[in-house]
Amino acid sequence: MPGICKLKKWSGCFRSVCMPRRWWCDGGGGPRQPTMLPLSLKKGRRPLYRGNRIFCHRLDPPAEKMRRSQNFSTLVSAFLLLVIGIGEFMTCASAFNVPMMFVFGDSFVDSGNNNHLNTTARANHQPYGINFEERRATGRWSDGRIVTDYLADYIGLSYPPCFLDSVNITRGANFGSAGSGILNITHIGGEVLTFTDQVNGFDMYVTNLNQMLGRTLSEYLVSRSIFYINIGNNDVNDYLLDHNATALPFGFRASLLYQMQTKIQQLYRAGARKMIVTSNYALGCAPMYQIYGRCNPVGLNAARYYNQGLFDLLQTLQRTLRGLVIVYANAFQVMMDVHQQPLFYGMRNVTHPCCPNFSRPQNRWCYSSDTFCQQPSGYLFWDTAHPTDAFNRIAAQRFWQGDLRYAFPMNVRTLANL
Repeated sequence: MPGICKLKKWSGCFRSVCMPRRWWCDGGGGPRQPTMLPLSLKKGRRPLYRGNRIFCHRLDPPAEKMRRSQNFSTLVSAFLLLVIGIGEFMTCASAFNVPMMFVFGDSFVDSGNNNHLNTTARANHQPYGINFEERRATGRWSDGRIVTDYLADYIGLSYPPCFLDSVNITRGANFGSAGSGILNITHIGGEVLTFTDQVNGFDMYVTNLNQMLGRTLSEYLVSRSIFYINIGNNDVNDYLLDHNATALPFGFRASLLYQMQTKIQQLYRAGARKMIVTSNYALGCAPMYQIYGRCNPVGLNAARYYNQGLFDLLQTLQRTLRGLVIVYANAFQVMMDVHQQPLFYGMRNVTHPCCPNFSRPQNRWCYSSDTFCQQPSGYLFWDTAHPTDAFNRIAAQRFWQGDLRYAFPMNVRTLANL
């Protein structure tokens, strides 16, 4: 008759392989010395769980020497299980050495977090999402996918779920929030997840991951994951509009870069080692800022000025933070290339938004009652500020496998292979 095993101490489970530190069996002759190998590994035996009891076969008391040998075997087995578990996680998660992706930023990367906030800055209604899966308006500020969706596809990952509605923390997370900026005072449309909220949210995420997988495995997985940061567009844009400025002051740029530095350092302390940080987009070329169909030089110069400071900061951080690799993704250059050579990229309209489909751009978002263009793939801009799925695909391709003009000091494909 099988005895009944009770669990005394529990070391955790990973991918349905459970490893007890200590088991004992009673029944049919009193307590017996346990086998030190996990029961789930015994050939032909699978433990039956009933509460905290596990039915097992009685074992004869081994000699002291044999007991020490079994203890050693347990350590070896546990180590092999950990290695196998990591390998299975990596194989199932990604074709590259990237188990998860974490996304931080503004509306360019928000995939639905603002749906849970008290704000008017939401894109959870059609015609947003008309070219997304099942024509769903998920909260992405585009007619289809955003850049991080494409990068996840290239890496072999599922789309990082929104932080505010995520239930499976082993798939990474998207913390992006439309209207947010580097500074906490930057917010458009109402409530947002500030950059501080987003990074603090990741700290909470890591705590939960440690409890779920154990600190060692959690740290390993986080260190191999990719962190994508796209933020700062709203800060620069708001300053220019609020102050009717013709240039971005040195002091304001310095405050943005200081806050960016502190947040990257905080992510680094939490375990991040692979980062992608995007430049500001070509702000002056968005339909709401153009002047008679041409890019506004004030917005362009402000974005260039901020981007140069950001580039220098990232090089400094990469030199000073050991083991950190940062890719500078030049979104500004990609947008300028498409704007200046639209036919080469398959675009026929780079001045007007697809929605609202008015002959003269208006300073507002796309509403559910608005008409929109018939072929968004031929447009650079979906609404008056955000690009189409077609442009996002181009940008992701340049970041993924482009040369140093688009991704420095390496492209994302190379980063994923590290």
